[in-house]
Amino acid sequence: MRASIWIGTVAITGFGVWHFVYASGPGVSQVEPLLRSYLESEHDCAGSLDVESLENVSVGRYTEAMGGWPVYADHVEVCRTHDAQPYASTTTATYDGSHDAERRVAAAFARRTPAGGFELYEPVLLEAGQRDMQRAMRSALDGIRVN
Repeated sequence: MRASIWIGTVAITGFGVWHFVYASGPGVSQVEPLLRSYLESEHDCAGSLDVESLENVSVGRYTEAMGGWPVYADHVEVCRTHDAQPYASTTTATYDGSHDAERRVAAAFARRTPAGGFELYEPVLLEAGQRDMQRAMRSALDGIRVN
């Protein structure tokens, strides 16, 4: 009888530890360095991309439809493209997401890796919508003639 109570107590304690360690979402300190790296590597910048500002990082509640936790942050990204031919020039494009956290616009989503850590990603649902939007924009711009 004592052995079964002891085994039950150990099992419940083990489940509780697993639940709070592995089922809980990531903290800001875990996500912030991942977010900077993600933002600098995951964009369509033909040159160098710098995250000039990254503030107010927070993690939202788990979203089943997206398969992870939304990560919100105010951020400003600058893409610099260097053209060498025929004239040396630099083109700069800036994304100003300095109010994205306030507006609850997710910069990325976090999910747990098989090893127990976290990674940031863009859900497939959002990728498909982004591709469709880019395709529609390209076809709309192809129809424009400049005289």
